[in-house]
Amino acid sequence: YHAFTAREYLNNHIEAWEWWTTPPKDVAYEWTHPPVAKYGMVIGMLLFGENSTAWRLGSAIVGVISIYGIYLLVNALTKNKNIALFSAFLLSIKGLHIAQSRIAMNDMYMMVFFIFALNSAVKSRWKLAAILYGLALGSKWSALYGIIPLAYLYLHDLRPTTWNLRSTIYHVFFALRLILISVFIYIITFTPFILAGHTWAQWWELHRQMWYYHTHLVATHGYQSTPLQWIFDVRPVWYYVKYGSGVVANIYALGNPAILWFGLVALILQIKKIFVHPYTFIYLLYGIFTIPWIFSPRIMFFYHYLPSATFLSVIIALYLNNLSKKNALYYCAIALLALFIISPMLYGYSISQSYWDTLFKLLPSWK
Repeated sequence: YHAFTAREYLNNHIEAWEWWTTPPKDVAYEWTHPPVAKYGMVIGMLLFGENSTAWRLGSAIVGVISIYGIYLLVNALTKNKNIALFSAFLLSIKGLHIAQSRIAMNDMYMMVFFIFALNSAVKSRWKLAAILYGLALGSKWSALYGIIPLAYLYLHDLRPTTWNLRSTIYHVFFALRLILISVFIYIITFTPFILAGHTWAQWWELHRQMWYYHTHLVATHGYQSTPLQWIFDVRPVWYYVKYGSGVVANIYALGNPAILWFGLVALILQIKKIFVHPYTFIYLLYGIFTIPWIFSPRIMFFYHYLPSATFLSVIIALYLNNLSKKNALYYCAIALLALFIISPMLYGYSISQSYWDTLFKLLPSWK
């Protein structure tokens, strides 16, 4: 739906913006999310033509950049390159990150803008952080949860000894200005909507329709899942299949169990440090992108766990830093082996039916 709508943008079909229009048979206009990610797909198609490589290329590029962004973020937070390298390495083999970087959806766009917004905030470059956060919101509304970790960083950056009425007023207005910057950036991401001849009243109604869709959607799906299923990596999303002679190729949005399962262990074992920075910040990031989904009224899918799983990789890296180098490398080798085992599910390799029969017999909920 994202790629189809991006192609409609490219070809100046303004009805792709409009919730009231009827799309062609067997497709749908994707107006339920903000447009920034679809602009990335348009750029890919402008450069390389209307083909699947072109509309998927943007996700792949920002997926790689986000790994570098995690390295920069963790290094800035911990001043420890080993933890930063572990975080980036685990993120790169997390599985779900690979799957979402190879498909034309909006998740990786949101993640890369948000990660670099955090980077800017850690370095007290707050105006840049506000701009990047606005672009994250312009990719996917779930970035809204990220305002809480950003607020934590802002408050952590303050010096308690400087608090007085004057400084309080200054910081309140400065924070409001940052929010306005983000809102302004978000609004201008809809510039093509307005230039296509739509009114601001229609822009407002579009947002009302988006909100109604996400809060009133009544539907079921064979691959829907719940947050409890996400954290245990038990229900992936089936994206693709191609049958051959004695072989089958599948692609799933799936997590590396060696990372997601061990991540829960690392999270529990370090819980006593939750009130110590930067643990507080990382735990907050993990929690704020997980807990609200428990109360979501709409159907959910495993790819919604992408932000949480990203920061779970950092929690593991913090734990590995307390182990001996030998044991930490042993774990990384096990995680890499697990990635190799599930790689046919991520990359769409054509592989023997016996592989799939064995895998789904061991883990039937993955089928």
